[in-house]
Amino acid sequence: MEFTNFAEIKKGKHYSGLSVPQLLFGETSIMHKLVFNDSCRYNLNNEDQLDVNKLIGIGYLPSHHQKSCRSGWRYNVDKDKMEILAYWYNNGKRDFEHLCWVNIGETVTYLVKSTKDRHYLIVKTQSGVFTKILDFGHSFIGYKLKPYFGGNQKAPQDILILEEK
Repeated sequence: MEFTNFAEIKKGKHYSGLSVPQLLFGETSIMHKLVFNDSCRYNLNNEDQLDVNKLIGIGYLPSHHQKSCRSGWRYNVDKDKMEILAYWYNNGKRDFEHLCWVNIGETVTYLVKSTKDRHYLIVKTQSGVFTKILDFGHSFIGYKLKPYFGGNQKAPQDILILEEK
């Protein structure tokens, strides 16, 4: 298998670098095969360990804090695994839900799809397929959301997320 860098979040940063937002129109989907490597293990030693980091998703104008659907992740120190979550905003209300656990080094397929009336978040792992369906539609103009570390904490070390090609 061949891998490339999907996102590198530098120590002390939230984002994996500046980029021009990729606009999306109408019904759309985003899919990536991603791998968390050893650099994605972290221990904040406080309640912020439970904050949800963001991976991929779709946000809508005027702000993804009003309407969006994305996959989230956080490292569980006790299990030494990544917890994968559905993470969304609907009319400004944020929510998230556990989907599955994945191992460090495991290739996982993530799909975020929008239709007129729903959003689908599908995660395919070695142990199965996990789906969250959100019963809200989209505005016509959206944009691709990229990886983000935290809530309020910034990355405690350089974090590299790989993509299988």
